[in-house]
Amino acid sequence: MEKIDLPYDSSDLITNAINFATKKHYGQLRKGTTIHYITHPIDVMQILQNEGCSEIVIAAGVLHDVLEDTNTTHEELLKYFGEDIFNLVAAESEDKSKTWKERKQATINSLDNATQNIKMICFADKLSNLRSMATDLKSVDEKLWDRFKAPKEEIEWYYRGVFSKMNDLSHTKIYKEYILLLENVFGKRAVNKTGDELFDKIEKSRG
Repeated sequence: MEKIDLPYDSSDLITNAINFATKKHYGQLRKGTTIHYITHPIDVMQILQNEGCSEIVIAAGVLHDVLEDTNTTHEELLKYFGEDIFNLVAAESEDKSKTWKERKQATINSLDNATQNIKMICFADKLSNLRSMATDLKSVDEKLWDRFKAPKEEIEWYYRGVFSKMNDLSHTKIYKEYILLLENVFGKRAVNKTGDELFDKIEKSRG
């Protein structure tokens, strides 16, 4: 395996993670935009920094999509960043062999027994996405949902389902912002315990 040209003699773990993610996500854009994808991991990084998370958690936040969305191998991530970061990134990575619904349900279910660090990365990731959705709705309105692999109602089910698992993070700065963005993007609605009730309503409405 060819070694990526990064400053691994640097003591700055987060700088190394930014360089690695920037190289791996090179050429990728945010859905339906001309915005470079790396802006998303950087936003996740800043959210985690503002919450006072450790360098390991922040670095894992920067790297959270490299296993899922780039050619990064498990061996490569372990080699450069070690087991602690690898485990956090792996926990945030979806199995793309499954359907969209199966992947999202697996993420929601996994949060039942997830550590606080894993939850923080997941929460920061989803919050960053909600920020982008709220911004894009102002310019493209309901055409936003054409960018996604699932309809608006199912995306709402997913983001509310994730939120329903985050009660133990209600003390964080991002908890209230997440609530406000859920209302901004999807409208006010009671959040059920699992997200299944909302999805069942969607399925029944389809007949």
